[in-house]
Amino acid sequence: MTQQVRPFTVDIAQPKLAHILSKLQAADFSYAPDDDAGWKYGTDVAYLREFVDYWVHRFDWPAAQARLNRWPQFKAQVDDIDVHFYCIRSAAPNALPLILTHGWPGSVFEFHKIIDALTTAPVFWLLLALRPIMPMCRRLGVSTRASRRVN
Repeated sequence: MTQQVRPFTVDIAQPKLAHILSKLQAADFSYAPDDDAGWKYGTDVAYLREFVDYWVHRFDWPAAQARLNRWPQFKAQVDDIDVHFYCIRSAAPNALPLILTHGWPGSVFEFHKIIDALTTAPVFWLLLALRPIMPMCRRLGVSTRASRRVN
């Protein structure tokens, strides 16, 4: 088992973003019934149109990418899997490591709201300060999937 830790930054190339945008703009909603506000046949087409419109016209990817890159990220090669994770140093010199794991279909982004509270605690709390380590589940985001079955 090899373990090579290296810094990582989310940096999606503009051609990739343009490709995703073109797929969203080409979405075909003609297959879906117009009378499915109750989600009886699957996703309500009106909801889906609004969802796609948000991603095409209102989602700010550069701002989202900046939020993702606010804290140090890394990748570690474990066997044949690249595991993406955050490791944030605390203001306290002897902070305890705390591994935070997310469920499926979530992501480490769910923990962004608490990182500052865990790493920049008030003076009286420095004895309990923590160093969050947040791995991204494999096959999600930028962690790679295994090339063979993993038990």
